[in-house]
Amino acid sequence: MALPRRRFLQLCASASLVPGSVFASPVHEPYLWEGTGMGGDISITLDGFSNLSAERLVSMAKQELTRLESIFSLYDDSSALSLLNRKGYLEEPPPELLQMLDLSADLFSQTRGAFDPAVMSPVEQSAFSRRKWSQIKWDRESIKLPQDTEITLNGIAQGYTTDRICQLFSAAGASHTLVNLGEYRATGPKIDGNPWIVGLRDPSALWRVNSHVPLINGAIATSSNATPLGAHILDPETHAPPNHFKSVSVTAPSATLADGLSTALFVLPLEQAIDVVTLNEQTGAQFTMRDDQIRSYGFWPKYEI
Repeated sequence: MALPRRRFLQLCASASLVPGSVFASPVHEPYLWEGTGMGGDISITLDGFSNLSAERLVSMAKQELTRLESIFSLYDDSSALSLLNRKGYLEEPPPELLQMLDLSADLFSQTRGAFDPAVMSPVEQSAFSRRKWSQIKWDRESIKLPQDTEITLNGIAQGYTTDRICQLFSAAGASHTLVNLGEYRATGPKIDGNPWIVGLRDPSALWRVNSHVPLINGAIATSSNATPLGAHILDPETHAPPNHFKSVSVTAPSATLADGLSTALFVLPLEQAIDVVTLNEQTGAQFTMRDDQIRSYGFWPKYEI
């Protein structure tokens, strides 16, 4: 589910770490690490660090990624989320999983059910999934799912993991980094003070970038069903692919919020989507309409050459 969306964002042109002991320097060229995780290709760009310092940062990021995948990943049968879905309950759940459920509940409420992590079995598809979400119970001791219901966090887990890695970088004193786990988040500008430039691909022609977004501190995520694998975002009420937009991109202070909102806004009609955008400070959205018109709302950053 996460893999197709990664095709819609692209970094344009380039662009030890013990806390307080190593600082970025314009002497060093940007360091790029590429790998796989969370079901897709990922990358980390570090500007102004020596290779040794950059490698230490990447090592920290990889450890955190592996740890969080063991909680959230649906590709890992032994993850906490996979165990929850298989058994229908989970005792002593990891605090990160509880936090993700709290964040999901906030987004569910804010978007009036457009963001819905509850997934029903085929025999239950005739009932509204929002009824199932309301029946999920969780606290520090356990998580309990209603019968024939599972949870997918693909609409928010990548963003959450991105934020956690960025928090590690910031705590280590790294302020010129860009993390891409499907959503991009910057912990500051490039070492020369210029923003990172992220290109948004044309959903009708994925080989072409049709707009650019500058990032300094914040994140961007894009959702679309225009992928080689077909529709992967479904309306929680109708269980059919929404047909309001070709793509929706969201900028926000955190990758978690950008990730979750881009998924939810893709489901909503334009007027309702605009209402959600205006509820969040420093959040903007760009909609590629079915007729290829591009409309921007809220705190959408302008790119000036």
